[in-house]
Amino acid sequence: MKEFSPLKAFQVILNRWWVIALCIVLGGGIGLLFHYFHPTLYEAEAVLAVSMDFPPNGSFSQYEEDYAFGSAAVAILPAVLAQEVVNAVRAQGYSLTVEDFTRWASLERKQSTWELRIRHPHPETAAKAASLWAAVAYDQLEEARYHALQADQLTQQLNMLQNCLNFAVDSSSLPAMTDTVCNPSSLDSIQSAFDETSERLAQEKTLSRGVISVLVFDYSESAYIPVYPVAYGRNRLVLAGAFVGLIAGIWLVNSLKRGRG
Repeated sequence: MKEFSPLKAFQVILNRWWVIALCIVLGGGIGLLFHYFHPTLYEAEAVLAVSMDFPPNGSFSQYEEDYAFGSAAVAILPAVLAQEVVNAVRAQGYSLTVEDFTRWASLERKQSTWELRIRHPHPETAAKAASLWAAVAYDQLEEARYHALQADQLTQQLNMLQNCLNFAVDSSSLPAMTDTVCNPSSLDSIQSAFDETSERLAQEKTLSRGVISVLVFDYSESAYIPVYPVAYGRNRLVLAGAFVGLIAGIWLVNSLKRGRG
């Protein structure tokens, strides 16, 4: 087995420099060709802040808090708001399709914030789409929270009506309840009010879309126009292709040398 000599290896590379140069050029060309089929992508980011407004002595465990955040996030996922956001972007004069939005949009939670990111070949479109997504998401969350508050109020009413039903079963208690919250005090009237409130409560819970009333949202930061690409930058692709070509050229020169030997 021959001993490896760095000096001889370097001399072999110098003698075949044109092979390495050709591989570097080919690698850079492949990188440029890859860029042609995969345009440069820019990423813009908008931020929504989330907090919890608990009543006195109220609190959540970490699991309950994560579950609440996760349930609310479902309401603003790219797949859920895609059509509404795309319509808003197009109304501002920018070009964006639903397919591109769902493919290039991502939502990430960091502590008490949500980061809404959009990638797009045009930085202005990316920034506008991210900002409008955050605005639409904020409106959706606020609307859902309103219905969650309504559901809380209806739940309290339903509990009172349930107590009324329990008392009204005993007919002797009806006259005494006439001046209380159980008004009307007849069993049929209370049952009708109970059924109506139950139906309204189910509707409000559906409209709340998993958002609970203690969550408080704030549209804290709109997106800035990105300056540097995050993927498929032409210079980086050409440089990466040239580096791969350099490695391939060195390997090819050494392979030719061993083949001759």
